[in-house]
Amino acid sequence: MMKIRFRNIHAADLPHFMDVLELQMDGSPVCFVHIEHKDDALVVSLDTSNVPSDSLRDVVMCLSALCTSRYHPSRIIYEHPDAVLRNVLSTNLYFEKGRKMVRMMDPWRSIVKDAAFDEEGYIINQSLFSAIPFGYFDTKRKGCGWIAAYNLMKMYGYEPFMQETAEGLNKGTFLQGTLGVNVLHLYRYLKQRRLPVTLHCGTVNRVLQVMEQSSMGIVLYFHSSGAHYATYQKEEGGLLHFYNSRYGRRNDCLSPASFFKERAKLPVAYVIVIP
Repeated sequence: MMKIRFRNIHAADLPHFMDVLELQMDGSPVCFVHIEHKDDALVVSLDTSNVPSDSLRDVVMCLSALCTSRYHPSRIIYEHPDAVLRNVLSTNLYFEKGRKMVRMMDPWRSIVKDAAFDEEGYIINQSLFSAIPFGYFDTKRKGCGWIAAYNLMKMYGYEPFMQETAEGLNKGTFLQGTLGVNVLHLYRYLKQRRLPVTLHCGTVNRVLQVMEQSSMGIVLYFHSSGAHYATYQKEEGGLLHFYNSRYGRRNDCLSPASFFKERAKLPVAYVIVIP
């Protein structure tokens, strides 16, 4: 994935209700983004003509996450997106409203601190979710399963609402999340949402081989305090990028072998993978 960055453009003639950002990819300027403030909403204009098509979704995710954490709007609006951008927006919680594409803020997003998310909007710090319920408990204590599902669906191209994911997964848990989320229940939940997942279990050596052959997935491993789910996706050089394994750690990249050596205490694990 290209390194995506938005640089603030400071211009004296800009009206107070407008911001301009420069999109940079791998350090090179690509285009400008205009953000107009209308009451508690943001109207975004993005010229996609110079954005590589295989990176457009990553750009949209990063821009949506930036707008959310910086401005905390009630909604984000693209007024006249072209067909390609419209299709990408539809996978990131934007819906059609006439010629516009609109994203309403996730109801739980305003409750959770911005530090719980990375630059693309993935959840990386479960410890900041103490105010978010999961069954009889809170997400800080028992929510790693639904967080992993949320991150994987977003990663695959179907971003859900956090509350929808947590409540949907809780319906099949034992005594309202007392034992967290069972791996078979998590697997079935993802299959029901038409993700092409397969479930594998076995020794750490067997599981890490499966992870090496996949593009993304969820690993269930056992550490000194119990069991934990973490989402991952493949990076270059045989590394995997893990999310919410070490709370708050950004760019948490390790080889599968290093991951299990450093973080797992038992020699068995489960993994739900997408090829």
